Amino acid sequence: MENEPEFAPQVISAQNAFLVREMMEANIWGGGDWRQGTGWNGTGWRAQKPLNRRDIGGKTGTTNDSKDTWYSGFAPGLVATVWVGFDDHSRELGRTSYNANLDKEQVSGAEAGAKTAQPAWIDFMIDAMVDVPEQRKDVPADIVKVRIDRATGLLTRKDDASSMFEYFVKGTEPTEYVSSAATSGNIYESEGEELF
Repeated sequence: MENEPEFAPQVISAQNAFLVREMMEANIWGGGDWRQGTGWNGTGWRAQKPLNRRDIGGKTGTTNDSKDTWYSGFAPGLVATVWVGFDDHSRELGRTSYNANLDKEQVSGAEAGAKTAQPAWIDFMIDAMVDVPEQRKDVPADIVKVRIDRATGLLTRKDDASSMFEYFVKGTEPTEYVSSAATSGNIYESEGEELF
């Protein structure tokens, strides 16, 4: 008879895990609208093209003086970390200089998690995810998505580049509007909007 697998006890709520996942996905995909001048990339943006999937996320890390760099990230059913550094903490990873003779994609400056460790994470994930289908985002109960003003974080009815949708645990979303002269619109997501 085969033993049942043992799982660690759940230590955070499904809502908390969902919000952290959203934050880590933003590290790769950023947000905003580039056409409206509000677009931004997270430090993990280099994974966008080679992996080309929305169910991944991660976080870069770099210690002072670039002595250690890492990238920790996830995909469906898999978490991986790449660390680059020395066992001897007195050593630094160093800096690279721009070389006009090399291609325009080269990375220069101090070593950092995004440009030193993340490329190895991307290469690993390309191979590890080759037969893994992209997964839809499951939004847990008690998560709401409301339209907020980008500058203040308050609710807004404006639906231009000054606003964005953001997830909250129900009951923690803003309750105050940015101004009483807000335009008409729905602060909650529309029924037909894709989740990713």
